[in-house]
Amino acid sequence: MEESNKIVFIPPTTKRNYCHNPKSEHQPDSHDTLPDKQALIAFWAPTWGNAVKHNLKACWIRREQTGVSNVTAMKLSPITTEQVSRLIAKTLNWKAPGPDGINSFWIKRFAATHSYLAHHFNQFVEDTANIPDFLVQGITYLLLKSQDCQDPFKYRPITCLCTIYKIYTACTTEKIYKYLDTNELLAEEHKGCIKNSQGCKEQLIIDSVVLEKAHENNRNLYIVHSDYRKAFDSVPNSWLIHVLQIHKIDPRIINSLQQPMKNGQLPPKSK
Repeated sequence: MEESNKIVFIPPTTKRNYCHNPKSEHQPDSHDTLPDKQALIAFWAPTWGNAVKHNLKACWIRREQTGVSNVTAMKLSPITTEQVSRLIAKTLNWKAPGPDGINSFWIKRFAATHSYLAHHFNQFVEDTANIPDFLVQGITYLLLKSQDCQDPFKYRPITCLCTIYKIYTACTTEKIYKYLDTNELLAEEHKGCIKNSQGCKEQLIIDSVVLEKAHENNRNLYIVHSDYRKAFDSVPNSWLIHVLQIHKIDPRIINSLQQPMKNGQLPPKSK
């Protein structure tokens, strides 16, 4: 791949599953209303280019380290062909690919490649030098979320990674999850991270019970909603690596994830 990470503008009317009326107030009148290319790069480049460090001296981090001090470190088993085939089968056939341009449909159908993928995935774990540069690059689509088409801040970025890299991270994620689940390291409150959890239904049931009791007893309810501005962009890569180290994830997995993060600190290109 000659190009690194790219940014692509997607007007609202071209987004699949977004059935905007052609006369919608969110539709740009013409390409003149779209953000300037340099303005997009200037706004989003810091997200890729500025490495932010988390606070290593936070007292709660030391408490977390103490709490897992007796946990046995993760022992990594090889990625198998069976695991690769099983995880590929769960992917969506025509989900937008990354720079590789390969949809999951083709990888599913060419089952003879699964053993080769498993072989290369194990090589990625053993030595990060085996991970091709193009595999950890992505295409970022900017989806309009407001009436102001010219303001780069009014767009929601979605980055499409290479399908093969997503399969690789799915394999390592499954092994990490099994280790955390076996050692009971997953917080019960984080229902969004727990498999087969019906966290949304549980919260709705709790809300309905609270509302019913408040109505029966003629009580007042006070609700506070907290929202984080650019929450996902605010999580430093250094913390993602540190939390894996705290929970004693196999260092080879950590290294295979850390190296692409270093290579990914590149200013994006627009298209």
